[in-house]
Amino acid sequence: MRELLQKLLIGTPSASLDKREFKLAHALIKAKLLADRPLLRLDSDLIVGVFLQPKILKQGKKNAGYLQPLSAKGRDYLVLAGDSLNASHRDLVIARSLGSKRGRAAAKIVYIAEESAEKIIAYVNFKNSKAELLDINSTAPLDIGIKQKTLKALQNGAVLAIDRKSGEIAEILGVLSDPKVDEAIVLSRYNRVDRFSAEQILEAKAHGDFVDRALYPNRVDLTKLPFITIDPIDAKDFDDSIYYDPSKRVLYVAIADVSAYVDEFGEIDKEAKKRGFSVYLPHKSIPMLPRELSENLCSLQPNVDRLAFTFRLELDEELKVKKYELFESVIKSVRRYHYDRIDELLEGAKADASDRAILKWLEPLKTLIIALRQKRLKKGFSFSNPEIKLALDKNLALEKTIKAKETISHQLIEECMLLANCAAAEYFQFGVFRTHEAPADRSLDELLSDLSAIGVVVKRAKSTHATIEAIQKEAKALGVAEQVDRMLIRSLKRAQYTYDNIGHFGLGFAKYTHFTSPIRRYSDLALHRLLKAIIGSDEKKRGYILSALQRLTPIITMLESEVAQIEWQYADRAYARWASSRIGLTLEGEVIEEALKGKEAVIIIDDPLIQGMRVYLPLERKSAALHKFGRVKVSIVSAHLATAKITVALA
Repeated sequence: MRELLQKLLIGTPSASLDKREFKLAHALIKAKLLADRPLLRLDSDLIVGVFLQPKILKQGKKNAGYLQPLSAKGRDYLVLAGDSLNASHRDLVIARSLGSKRGRAAAKIVYIAEESAEKIIAYVNFKNSKAELLDINSTAPLDIGIKQKTLKALQNGAVLAIDRKSGEIAEILGVLSDPKVDEAIVLSRYNRVDRFSAEQILEAKAHGDFVDRALYPNRVDLTKLPFITIDPIDAKDFDDSIYYDPSKRVLYVAIADVSAYVDEFGEIDKEAKKRGFSVYLPHKSIPMLPRELSENLCSLQPNVDRLAFTFRLELDEELKVKKYELFESVIKSVRRYHYDRIDELLEGAKADASDRAILKWLEPLKTLIIALRQKRLKKGFSFSNPEIKLALDKNLALEKTIKAKETISHQLIEECMLLANCAAAEYFQFGVFRTHEAPADRSLDELLSDLSAIGVVVKRAKSTHATIEAIQKEAKALGVAEQVDRMLIRSLKRAQYTYDNIGHFGLGFAKYTHFTSPIRRYSDLALHRLLKAIIGSDEKKRGYILSALQRLTPIITMLESEVAQIEWQYADRAYARWASSRIGLTLEGEVIEEALKGKEAVIIIDDPLIQGMRVYLPLERKSAALHKFGRVKVSIVSAHLATAKITVALA
């Protein structure tokens, strides 16, 4: 449905619609929202997007919210209660722009195109011999007609997924006291599952579980080259493999050829397009593709033949790619490494015979990568924003947090992938770009003001890039580089997927795309298909793929945001469980939102004991005096397992 509405925003001939799509188009014509011109196109003042509500009220009551447009460049629109058409949270809607209300752009919903498949997540709470059903986000009572007899038969704290349309219990997810329920909560909220249908698994198994090189005589045979993979120690899917020939200054970047196995009209592709991305939780991954492909046949495992889509990149003495070539290949990775082991080897650790053979080309590659990185950072940026990983025990309780360090092994793989992504972007003018806009002048001015409040005083330079460089230089001199980098990241716009190119500000690239992770990103899989049509001179297929990408890129951006929410919400729930058994504990953190206008102050804990935990400080005389980005010590007052909200007091 999202793809159809994207078609109608752009304009499409009626002959391109199937029966189901034509039925909706006819309904929109009757509603006078769609003109039957030579091209079917929605009126120019209409917005297609997802209606989002900050909280769920009792059934029958209208609720204000906001509209998140499907357009990747679109801003959010305020939707007042009287303008919501009684839409529900995450319904796909068509709205009409109303100009400005309450100081922000507003819209009125005029058509509900598709009701949300998302379920209401609630829990049972026994109170005064009665059982009430509370919304898990707000703890507000839900009056949706479920009988007391039904609720009382359940355990106190039972978590339910409720069908929005019927108001009936769709699934009992578990109980709040059990950490295992957290995964079920975050996945059910976005209607995601950690399983594939029988048809999808059958389709995956139809390809077998090994590659017979003799069946692919038209592919370039690279099995004699000593490719390696470098991944986290717990990785199960290996998208990329590299080899460097120092004598010719040639880098090979081989990427799993997922498109060779996933038919664009098959059941696996339908599901992959719906998921958009793999989801990575602290204890498991929920793949975009069936594990028979993602962790086996597509994965570039060592010592077995694998199909790859490979770049051959030849660099000159000035570190420019003077020649690049993209082709289908067969490779055989000789060794699977993890980042820590590569760091050890490059620092002189004891190496076996196979390690020494790899080091003959890996050490020259390291030298090349360091120089490439220095050159790239003259236009792009390097932000100190280490990933916080959560380590769980066998019962899924949080044991500790680990701040990941960026080492030479991470930089080596990153720079190789950046080279391949940039080369891929040179093949097309329209398609699927990974873009990132420069910050607006107003955002930069606000950032400079916030920085001055913590003693980092910098004036605007001639360019935005020079201004950010000056900020980072001053922050490093004052010993607050990591804190200031977090502020910089929050001030920048988010990267997105777009059909046309606007460049990538953060990386400093004029053209950039995502080519290197087709196992876990649908954008990369779609791009592989486009590139194969281009290098194969198949103009008919290229035209079809481009048409699909024009409406697909904003949807992929929205799915990326959704996956990020799933991962963040799971982490919040794990933190809340950890905090619930440590009431009174004192921790240190950074204020990211001040306690203003009745709101609580929001603090991110960066104490070595527990990093990345978000806590809330209720408004009081002392907390109102806290400044944004200031440091503070707080003690845990409460941790609510349903809402995953942790409340603190000043220590």
